[in-house]
Amino acid sequence: MDYGRYNVTFNPKDLYKFRTPSLYNVKKTAPYSHSGSTRTLKEAVIAHYDPFELIEFNKLDSLERHEIYKRLTLNDASSRVGFLTLDEVEDVVTFLKTLSF
Repeated sequence: MDYGRYNVTFNPKDLYKFRTPSLYNVKKTAPYSHSGSTRTLKEAVIAHYDPFELIEFNKLDSLERHEIYKRLTLNDASSRVGFLTLDEVEDVVTFLKTLSF
């Protein structure tokens, strides 16, 4: 399991915290997310407000489900992205693509 900065610091506050790269040229840097788990910018945007949309729960083993439960309890709801419509997702993706040359 990738526990983020915790793997280096062993500080529980660093669980699932990752260094994120700049968005410069983001459309050219697929796959996305720290693990490369999202193939497109659209999937990456969706993963931030509705991560369950992209998870095939029937393919998870008990340890993987445990990790999801643990992440849910550690997440600060105030830092979550609110709901986006598909049109809004497309608007965000269009904007992100403008950051590439």
